[in-house]
Amino acid sequence: MMNLETTLHLIAGLGALVLGAGILAHGPSRSRNRYFAALCGAMALWALGIAGSGIAWESPPDWPPTDYWPLIYLLGGCAVAPLGLHFSLVLTGSSAQRRRWLLPPAYILAGLLWMSVAIRHRIPFSWPAIAITVLGGILSVALVVIARHALGLPRGPQRRAQVFIILAGVVAVTGAMSDFLGHPRQFIRVGPITVLLFLLVVCAVIVRHRFFNVDFLLIRVMTLVLGTFAVTGLLYGADRLLPDSFGGWFVTALLVLAAGMALGRLLLGGANSLLWPSDPAALALLETSRRVARASSQEEVWQHVEAGRRQLPGNVGVDVYGRRPRQHRFHLVFRGEGKADAAPLRAEDPMPRLLAAEGLPLSRLYLELEAQESGANEADLEGTLKRFHERGLLLVVPFFTRDRMVGWIEVDDSLPESHLTAELAAAFLAVGNQAMASLERIAAFDRNRRRQSLAAIGELAAGLAHEVRNPVAAIRGAAQALTPEATPEQREEMLEVIEEESARLDRVVGDFLSYARPSPPQRGPVDMQELVRRSLKGLELSGRRLVTDVHADAEAPLVEGDSDQLQQVVDNLVRNAWEAAGEDGQLHVEIYPEEKHHLAVRFEDSGPGVPEEDVARLFQPFFTTKRGGTGLGLALTHRIVTAHDGEIRVHDRPGGGAVFTVVLPISRTRGETASSP
Repeated sequence: MMNLETTLHLIAGLGALVLGAGILAHGPSRSRNRYFAALCGAMALWALGIAGSGIAWESPPDWPPTDYWPLIYLLGGCAVAPLGLHFSLVLTGSSAQRRRWLLPPAYILAGLLWMSVAIRHRIPFSWPAIAITVLGGILSVALVVIARHALGLPRGPQRRAQVFIILAGVVAVTGAMSDFLGHPRQFIRVGPITVLLFLLVVCAVIVRHRFFNVDFLLIRVMTLVLGTFAVTGLLYGADRLLPDSFGGWFVTALLVLAAGMALGRLLLGGANSLLWPSDPAALALLETSRRVARASSQEEVWQHVEAGRRQLPGNVGVDVYGRRPRQHRFHLVFRGEGKADAAPLRAEDPMPRLLAAEGLPLSRLYLELEAQESGANEADLEGTLKRFHERGLLLVVPFFTRDRMVGWIEVDDSLPESHLTAELAAAFLAVGNQAMASLERIAAFDRNRRRQSLAAIGELAAGLAHEVRNPVAAIRGAAQALTPEATPEQREEMLEVIEEESARLDRVVGDFLSYARPSPPQRGPVDMQELVRRSLKGLELSGRRLVTDVHADAEAPLVEGDSDQLQQVVDNLVRNAWEAAGEDGQLHVEIYPEEKHHLAVRFEDSGPGVPEEDVARLFQPFFTTKRGGTGLGLALTHRIVTAHDGEIRVHDRPGGGAVFTVVLPISRTRGETASSP
């Protein structure tokens, strides 16, 4: 059965092994990663040595005793100090001369310290004080190296990250030195746990610093670990008070971690709003992404992106590169303030390759740090960093569609580094993804609209060909009949046919042109009563007999529209009523206000009505049920009414006949009616 101390050190040792293996797998060619893995291995020896000593101490009498565990954990403890100094020099990019001055003495002193115990196989009385002096001094030098490096960095997230490393290092050194005081059974040793905290912080910096505001991640890690320590202390006190039968320390340790994480999250949640207020620039970009989602054209998409760019701090240059689904090259699709045009990039060029492989935003600082450790096979990294320097870039954010990189956003170094946060990078990512999605949606809509237009053109062409073919055939037949042998009566008859069919052909072409090339309405106040009166008068003068009844509301207002176009609407409906009802048919016209801001004109004829199956097609071009009709009159009527923001409805009358109702918006001159002087 393991006690709490043994369990925690076992967890710390295994955690160090996992961290070391993970960072080594992330980039085995990086010397920084190799030294970090070595540091993790030394810490694992330290923690597992203490855990092994605890297991041997608590083992039953028949358990094979061993005296090697203290040597193992002392070896790990002595190795942690020089390896920690070595790693700090590599992490900060210290010169080779500084390494030659500091590293050999550190390794020699730590080695002699461990050999003084290994040779005598026991710990001398004065050894703890010497160990604290030597190892603590080496680790303090490592902290000074990191502190000097941090002071040389500009204010921003990376400098804050170095500060968190220093704070975690102070905690780790203090905890590590406490392990050399007193007998291991007198109090719980927390050295490996504090060093594991330091390793977690460093791991966050060297692996996750591409997310810019790494201090948020570090605070989260430290808060969770400190919460775990708080609960651990409570349970350790309970362990001293509760009987041995309390048991189950491995399960208890898991409960400790769960409770500690809960406490850490509670502490962190209360401090989030105070420590990390929302970035106004990021909020502006998120609002830009929402506006881009509602854009209805490519021009509108880039107008919203430009508006979002202008809300960034400073005169920041932003370029957007993208490619279509079948394109192999990335083209500059948006340029905002700054750099000259750049040539398209191929998918196999260094920066697109690196962006696609990483799948995450890249900052110039990240690339520079990676370049310090790059090997001979890092052509993509070097090529990308070269482009960053040539174009003065600070940040590049890639975006993807269905796991395929479709472009990226380049942000130049006019953006202050203090604003280079994960929140801002995520906002750029949202803008890029939404811009590409909106462009795809707009392109798909345009393709569908073109297909519909082509289909409509084909339908119009087919209808026009059908309407033209009959008159042309009649004219040709009449012309062929005008032979020298034809009698004068036959010649006169054929000439009449040619004249009638020519007039019909002219009417078809005229209606088609009116439908195909509508002119925008010239709006103004229009009296619909007057238009109806003119249309009926014209019908009467043409010799067409129709019994008409017009009823207009005394308060019927004027409508807003084009008088000539609305006259054409009334003429078409009146002529349709006469053609449907026939000679001596009846037409009832009613004019009345509808709702609050519209006027309705209702035409009721006594004809046969409109079959239900034809209602849906009634306003389609070239659809007609009348012999000799062009099928363009009602289509043109519908187009004119729609252009006036109006509506035309059709249904059958209960007593027989058809009812057409035109609804138009009233004139902007409120209170003006048809009866006004």
